[in-house]
Amino acid sequence: MYYQLALVFVCAALGAWVSIPAVIRLAREKGLLDYPDVRKTHFIQTPTLGGVGIFIGFILSFTIFSTYDTNGHQLLGIIAAVIFLFFTGTKDDLVPLPPLKKLLAQLFAICLATFKGNVWLHGLYGLWGIDALPPVLAYTLTFFVYVVIINAVNLIDGINGLAGSLVFIGTLYLGFWFTLHDVQYLAVISFAVSGSVLAFLYFNFRTQAQVFMGDTGSLVLGFLLAVLCIGFIEHAHQQQVYSPGVAPAMAMAVLAVPLIDTVRVFIIRVMNKRSPFSGDRNHLHHSLLNAGFSHLQASGFLLVFQLLVLSSVSFLPDNAMHIHLYALIFWGIVLHLLLASLEKRHRLLIRQQSAASQQKTKHQKASSQPPAA
Repeated sequence: MYYQLALVFVCAALGAWVSIPAVIRLAREKGLLDYPDVRKTHFIQTPTLGGVGIFIGFILSFTIFSTYDTNGHQLLGIIAAVIFLFFTGTKDDLVPLPPLKKLLAQLFAICLATFKGNVWLHGLYGLWGIDALPPVLAYTLTFFVYVVIINAVNLIDGINGLAGSLVFIGTLYLGFWFTLHDVQYLAVISFAVSGSVLAFLYFNFRTQAQVFMGDTGSLVLGFLLAVLCIGFIEHAHQQQVYSPGVAPAMAMAVLAVPLIDTVRVFIIRVMNKRSPFSGDRNHLHHSLLNAGFSHLQASGFLLVFQLLVLSSVSFLPDNAMHIHLYALIFWGIVLHLLLASLEKRHRLLIRQQSAASQQKTKHQKASSQPPAA
C-alpha cells in the first residue's frame, strides 16, 4: 500500500509539473491573464488557470491508482463533483460568474458528493455534547460545512504560495492519517491532491509567481479538502480513534488558517456594518502585507502558524472535553492580536520615518538659504 501511495504522489506531481508550463504558454498567447487592481496584491499581468494543471495531475493519478471494488459508488460521485467544479472554475476564470451562480454550482457538486458519493456528516460526534442529528439537520450541516470550506480556501488564495501550501500541508497530514488507519480510497485522493499541489507550488511559491491557481484550482481544492475532512471525521468516529468531540476539532485544526481568516473577515465586516460577503483587504495576508511583510514572508508566516496549530492540537490529551476546540479559539485570538500589533508597529515606524524625513528636508532647506545681510 505504501509503495502504491508513493506512486500516487509522484504521478500527480509529474502530471501537474508537465502540464502547467503548457497552461502558462496558452494563457499568455490567448491573453488569459489576471490584471492588477486596487484589491489585488500583484502588480503585473499574471497567467491564471494554474488550477487546470492541478486538475490534470490529480485526475491522472486518481484514475490510474484508485480501486473501484469496494468504494466505486462513492468515488464516482466524488469525481463527478470534481469535474463539474473544474468546468465551473474554468468558466469563472475566463468569464467571471455572478456569485449566485457560483454558489448554485457548489451546491450541485455538494449534492453529488453527499447523495452519490455518500460523504456527509451524520452529526456532531460529541461536539458540544451532540452526537447524531435528524437527517434534515445532518444534511443541512453537511452542506454548510462544504460551502464554508470551499469558500475559505477561495478567500485565502490571495498571495503567492499561500493557498497551495496550506492545502499541501492539510492533505499530506490527512493522507498519512488515512494510510495509518487503512482508508485507502481517501488516502489516494489525499496524496493525489498533495502531489499535484506541490508541483503547482514550484511555479507559484516565488517572488514573482509564474501562474495563479484561479477559481479553477481553489474550487476543486476546497471541495476535495472538504471531502477529506468530512471523511476523516466519519472514519475517526467509526474506528473510535478519538474521544467524543475531538475528530471535528482535529478537522478544524487541519483548516485552521483558512477558517480563522474567514471568521475574522466576516466579524470585521459585520462590525463595520457591511455585508459579510463583500470584498475588502482585511484578510490575514493583507494584514501581514500592511505590516511590511513580502508575499513570501507572509505565506511563510501563515504556513508556520498552521503547522504550529496542527502540531500543538494533535498532541493535546483527548480526555478533556472540548480542549481541542478551546485551543483553536485560543490560537485564533492570538493570531488576530499578533497581526494587529504588527500592523500598529509598522504604521508607527512609517510615521517616525516620515517625520524624520520631513525634519531632514527642513534642515536641508534652512542650511541652503543664504545668511541674512
